[in-house]
Amino acid sequence: MADKTTTYVYSMTTLGQVGAWSFYEFPWLVEAHAMLGNDVYLRSGDSVFIVDPERLEDQDETGADVEVVGEIQSHYLDFGSPGVTKMMIGVDVVGNGMANIAVGFNQSDPSLFTTDALVPGDSVPGSIIPIPLAAPSFAMRLRYKSSENPNGWEWLASNFYINDFRPTS
Repeated sequence: MADKTTTYVYSMTTLGQVGAWSFYEFPWLVEAHAMLGNDVYLRSGDSVFIVDPERLEDQDETGADVEVVGEIQSHYLDFGSPGVTKMMIGVDVVGNGMANIAVGFNQSDPSLFTTDALVPGDSVPGSIIPIPLAAPSFAMRLRYKSSENPNGWEWLASNFYINDFRPTS
């Protein structure tokens, strides 16, 4: 735990041994954590919380419900020769729920992303999501808000449509 409100978790699937890091930000200090079976318990002061994967809302220190935002972000992808400018035409997203998508285009400044656009969880049956953008590399960020997805969300895959500016790359 970095600052006692952020928890980093490494999860691994049983099929194929694929793993990934996730992090969770809590609205209160996490002083201790423990597992019992498949349940995770967190302690903050005199309060003990259980992490419920079925719950799409959280509670703040007063007990009021707060929105949960699930965020998935890729690293910067070159899609060919590093340093060569490419033209991104758009992207497809495969999953469930409504996502806010943005694309990073300057890996020397990771805060630079396009404006978020709300897209369906599965864009493959329709047209691609148009995001015309020229850059040497791209990073995709998806944000799933509990208010827009009362039944949960899931990301399965993405496809980028890229044209190189140079025919030999």
